[in-house]
Amino acid sequence: MIKEIVEVKKGRLSVLAAVVGVGLLGTSCVRADSLEPPMSFGQAADSTDADRTITVTTLDTMAFRPAVIEAESGETILFRVRNTGRLPHEFMIGDEAEQEAHEEEMADSDMTAHSHSFSVLIEPGDTGELAWSFPESGNLMYGCHVPGHYDSGMKGAIEVGP
Repeated sequence: MIKEIVEVKKGRLSVLAAVVGVGLLGTSCVRADSLEPPMSFGQAADSTDADRTITVTTLDTMAFRPAVIEAESGETILFRVRNTGRLPHEFMIGDEAEQEAHEEEMADSDMTAHSHSFSVLIEPGDTGELAWSFPESGNLMYGCHVPGHYDSGMKGAIEVGP
């Protein structure tokens, strides 16, 4: 009897998992800012809400161009990130603590499950986009956490003014 109850519950759990899985297939059409809660340093936004677009270029010399980006509190920016090099690169927005945490995460990863609202992985020759809202002033960073890149200095500053 207990075995039959467990099997019935497992069956219901499988059906529930399948329903949830099918429901998640539609999330790619949902606004980016609804996928993850706001973070201490801002939140993902829909690209159509951008106040302006900034093009960032990743360089195989372990640098970004520009190295410093200025934003205003309350502004939403669409970052268009171009990889003109031969290596994959990442553009990840965060405060120093989040950069360090993401560096550890990426060191233990093969980068295939790379999916966060605050970062984009760009293959050589490709362009990626990331829209971000900056709710308050402060200093943030952006960095590339492909193994070895961040430690080689591939980072930049975002200065968010009032």
